[in-house]
Amino acid sequence: MLRAVTRRVLHLLGVVLIVSFVTMIMVDLIPGDPASVVLGEGATSEQLEQLRQQWSLDDPLLLRYAEWLADLVRGDLGTSVITNDPVLSTILERLPVTLEIAAIALVIALALGVPLGIWTASRADTWVDRAGLLATSLMISPPAFLTGLLLAYMFAVQLHLLPVTGWSPISDGLSDNLRSALLPGVALSIYETGVVARVLRSAMISTLGEDFVFAAHARGLPRTYVLLRHALRPSLIPLFTVVGLILARLIGGTIIVEVLFALPGIGNLLITSIQSRDFTVLQGVVVFVALGYVLVNALVDVLYTVIDPRLRNRAAA
Repeated sequence: MLRAVTRRVLHLLGVVLIVSFVTMIMVDLIPGDPASVVLGEGATSEQLEQLRQQWSLDDPLLLRYAEWLADLVRGDLGTSVITNDPVLSTILERLPVTLEIAAIALVIALALGVPLGIWTASRADTWVDRAGLLATSLMISPPAFLTGLLLAYMFAVQLHLLPVTGWSPISDGLSDNLRSALLPGVALSIYETGVVARVLRSAMISTLGEDFVFAAHARGLPRTYVLLRHALRPSLIPLFTVVGLILARLIGGTIIVEVLFALPGIGNLLITSIQSRDFTVLQGVVVFVALGYVLVNALVDVLYTVIDPRLRNRAAA
C-alpha cells in the first residue's frame, strides 16, 4: 500500500510540473502584452518597461518558471497582474460555485444512471436493453454546451421556470441557490448519466453470469433480492472507479457551462484570465484544476486497492 501511495505522489508531482511548464509556454505564445492591458493604450514606453520589470516579464522563461515553483512550494500561486489580488484566494472564492455544480451533476448522474444500468442489465438482449442503449447513446452524443442551450431555451426562455444566467449564493437562500444551479448541473449530468448506466450495465451483465449468482437462483431466492444483493455489490467496484473519474472530469468540465450560464466559478475565471492575458491567474487555475484532477484519481486508485484484494496483492508483489 505504501508503495502504491508513493507511486501516486510521484505521479502527482510529475503531472503538476508538466502541466505548469506547458501552461507557461502557452501563455508566452498568447498575443498581447499584459502591461499594455493594465496601463491602457495611453501608456508610455517607460511606464510599460517599468511594469514589465516589476512583474519580471522580461526574464527568461526558465527563470520565471523556477521562481514560480519556489512560490508554489510555499503555497503561493502568485498575484494577479490585473487586479493585484492573490491568485489562490481568488480561486478559493470561486471554487464553491464549481464544486456545487459538479456535485449536483454527480448526484443526478448516479440517481438516474444506477437504476437505468440495473434495469437494462436485468433485461439484457431484450427491447428494454436496446431502448436503454439507445437512450444512453443519445445522452453521451451531444456536447455540454448544446445540452445547456437546449435546456436554457426550454426551461428558462419558454417555460420561465428557471433563470437563464446568474448565480445566487446559498447565503441568499437555498431555494434561489438551487434554482440558479439546477440548469448547469443538469446540463453536465446528462453525459455522465449515460456513462454511469453503461458501465454498471456492462459490469452487472458480467456478474450475472457468475456461478454464485446461479447458485443464489437455485436456492430459490427472489429475483430482485439476487439482483440487488448478489449481483449489484460486486458490480459497484468498476462503477466506483468511474465515479472518481467523473468527479475529476466534472471539476474541469464546468468551464463550458459556467461561461454559458454566467456563473462565477473557476471555469469562468479561466476564460476571463485568457481574455485579459492575466498569465498568473491563468497558470494558477490550470495547475489548481490539474492538481485536483490528479488528486481525485490518486485517491480513487488507493481506495480501489483497499476495496479489491486482488489489486492489493498485486501492489504488494
